Amino acid sequence: MENDIISLFLTRKKQNVCKYADLFIKYSLKNKVKLNKIINKIVEIYYDKFYLEKNLDFSLLTKYFEIGKNNESVMKDVLLSALLFYKDSGLENQIESDIKTIVILSNAIYLAISLDDYTNEYKNSNVEFENRIENFFTTFESKLKLKSEEIDDIKTEFISVVKKDVTAEKKFWKCLTDNNFNLSFKIDNENHNYFLVDYSYDIKLLKRYDSKEVEKASYTKGIIDDILTIYLEKLAVVVLKDLLSKNINDLFFINIYADYFNKNKDLLALDRILVNDSIRQRIVFCFDIKNTKKDMNVIKYLSSKGYKLGLMLNDEAITSTATTSLFNYVFTTKEVIEKYSEYKELWDIKNVKFITDSNFIDYSEEDIFKEER
Repeated sequence: MENDIISLFLTRKKQNVCKYADLFIKYSLKNKVKLNKIINKIVEIYYDKFYLEKNLDFSLLTKYFEIGKNNESVMKDVLLSALLFYKDSGLENQIESDIKTIVILSNAIYLAISLDDYTNEYKNSNVEFENRIENFFTTFESKLKLKSEEIDDIKTEFISVVKKDVTAEKKFWKCLTDNNFNLSFKIDNENHNYFLVDYSYDIKLLKRYDSKEVEKASYTKGIIDDILTIYLEKLAVVVLKDLLSKNINDLFFINIYADYFNKNKDLLALDRILVNDSIRQRIVFCFDIKNTKKDMNVIKYLSSKGYKLGLMLNDEAITSTATTSLFNYVFTTKEVIEKYSEYKELWDIKNVKFITDSNFIDYSEEDIFKEER
């Protein structure tokens, strides 16, 4: 099992949702059927394929269900996950005869995911736990299909179970944010989905030493690489929280020094931190065009691994378009774009996205997670 923060978070989510779904099944089927193994498989598919991504392909689902545009998207994803479980298990010919079971399972998992969403810490930390539970049962009472006294029983049981999970989640987020390594952000004032990321650290103990000596030791002893690894882990968590807030189109651009990727331990750390593709596709490593010749081996390596790349372009350095096929984004000014319009035309053919860096303004980490900007 991966030991990166994102995988650990998703593993816990899967465990919690499976536990909640088992409880919903217990009440709805009155313990007549044991379906926990199937629930685990469907939940695994849902979190691996759909949880952090917007699903656009419902072709398999529409073979068996009529779905409207306004239907709950999570329920559609869960139903699709159930169908994929049947298909992946070689049981596709049983789907039509098992439709009722599929709906019961999917409804239980859907309720479990919704309960987790209503009680989670990353969006609801300012709401009292009891209110979160009450809000959930008020909203989903009709979907539970239980008598009022049964709802009271299941509510009591869930309060006991979920409270422990929420406490654990509080500790999880707290340990990720309580440190001296800080990220700062600038947002593109024209395109509110683009963020420039910078990083800095404040360790009081080091202030007693000469700053030049500290900097020298940081580079010669490889400490600077370890610090960047910490920043990348923290950025991955920021992207995770952003995705959990449903800002699925956001991109985070971070300037990077190529020497970091020349050490095997750092490459292993990078692959561990960004093993989740949903996180990886929202982080863009940026290089200065003046250093592209020197950094070309690293740039080609990152491109071959599917990482998104950005290029910092300035007036003095723009002389060639030879490397642009490796870059997805170019940061520059309107003046440079106008002055070298012939280059931009060539780059447009290669679908390079131009971003005017002067449009960026300071933005807080808290603001990133607001649903509307």
